[in-house]
Amino acid sequence: MARIIVYSLDRIGRSTLDTLQIIEDIKNKGIKLILIKDNLTIDPYNSNPYNEMMLTMLSAFAQLERSFISERTKAGLAARKAQGIKLGRKKGQQVKSIYDEHREKIEELFTLGLSLKKIVQYINVGSASL
Repeated sequence: MARIIVYSLDRIGRSTLDTLQIIEDIKNKGIKLILIKDNLTIDPYNSNPYNEMMLTMLSAFAQLERSFISERTKAGLAARKAQGIKLGRKKGQQVKSIYDEHREKIEELFTLGLSLKKIVQYINVGSASL
């Protein structure tokens, strides 16, 4: 069975409605969704009303948390701007992820069916506590 592993529910969508719609689409395609931080597994073939309720509640809380973060970020940026501090990266500067150099190897190992834990150990980056 295909599966999607996501660290947290707030990484799936921007709003509660958006998140729930994406999850419903995933379930309709027969894909299992595993949420690591929330310790929740959504199995399209074994529906559980308590999981559905938790999913809706967690999604609503994630949207609320995003709103709070956005408000604090805007206030912080406005304060820095008021102090005359220039914001943003220097023009033309690019930031690369440590995974960029390993991307092809990670995709190859995942296609071969290796677990995320094994891939992390093999590549020797990130956390092996998955």
